[in-house]
Amino acid sequence: MSDVPAVVEAYRKGHKGVPLEELVSAYFDSLEKLQASKKDAAARLRYAMMCLSFLEPLIRYSKKEGGKVPPVIPAIPEATIFHAINGARGQLQNILDLVKFFPEVHDYIPTVEEGFVILELASKIRKLLQEKPGAIQNKLKRTLEFDDGRLISRVVHYMEISGQLKRKKSGNTYELYLQPAGEAPSQDTTESSEGDHPCRETQYGPERRGKKRRWWQRGP
Repeated sequence: MSDVPAVVEAYRKGHKGVPLEELVSAYFDSLEKLQASKKDAAARLRYAMMCLSFLEPLIRYSKKEGGKVPPVIPAIPEATIFHAINGARGQLQNILDLVKFFPEVHDYIPTVEEGFVILELASKIRKLLQEKPGAIQNKLKRTLEFDDGRLISRVVHYMEISGQLKRKKSGNTYELYLQPAGEAPSQDTTESSEGDHPCRETQYGPERRGKKRRWWQRGP
């Protein structure tokens, strides 16, 4: 089928012959590992991508059992932002193709489209820190001529936990530096002044730990 995105065809090929229930179980196992990964950026991206590979079986099983597709799919925003800050434009396009193909997750289209904005923003931050190490975080809006300070803070947070940059306390804000190759990322996520604090961990609603596999067994 020519209208099926390549990413969907690849997932279908990889799942061929595997029982639907087994694929759904694998989704929830991957989700649990994603939620447990916390500050391990590489693991979070890995398990998010594993979850996305099981998105179609999850949708199919939900409909088969008369239940509802989860209102929250954590893997979509997780994979989006990590691929964005890594500059992986092709991977972002794969995720966009995926969410556009399945109507059940169309609400995530703006989230993934924002990933392309994040990709460009992260690139500008890296370039700035190459030219001006120690740039002040709460001045990035003006320096980058970018109006969304909350998005800047979110991007800085994810770049920090992924080991791309480090922050040094400076008054009520931070100086930003590119992380030297091979150096462990900083674990300091202390909140600072408004606009500088890192984003908080997402609460995953019906898919959060302790309720794995239960919500879709309840029916409508």
